[in-house]
Amino acid sequence: DFPSIFSSVNPVANIINSIGPAVFGVIIIGASLLLYDSKAGLDIIYYAYSLRAPLFIVLVAAILWKKVTSKNANLTIICASACGIVWIIFKSIFPDWIVFKYITETYITIIISVIMVLLVGFIQLRTFKKNEQNLEGA
Repeated sequence: DFPSIFSSVNPVANIINSIGPAVFGVIIIGASLLLYDSKAGLDIIYYAYSLRAPLFIVLVAAILWKKVTSKNANLTIICASACGIVWIIFKSIFPDWIVFKYITETYITIIISVIMVLLVGFIQLRTFKKNEQNLEGA
């Protein structure tokens, strides 16, 4: 029995796994009621589909570059997602700003994803080389 194997490992995780979706469901329902008749609600729903962009960038980078770690992937997805949400918030506050007519949240998440994968990857590569030199010198 699959669930019984993991339920005995950590009872707190079992409680969180059973209550978490209900709590987040209530939060999402409340947020959707607040955004009723608002264009921001539709933008957020559209953005949920745009989250495929950072996932795809991380997947391709992990296939092509051996230095992409899980930490790099997680940081990239979190930063790109946060930037997309901030972009939507600013777009709802300043709808007439000319940049919003040409750059969507999907473009922003793609740009941030590429930058983050490369930046974090090179930082981790540099740290790895320093640690390797310290081990050789010791």
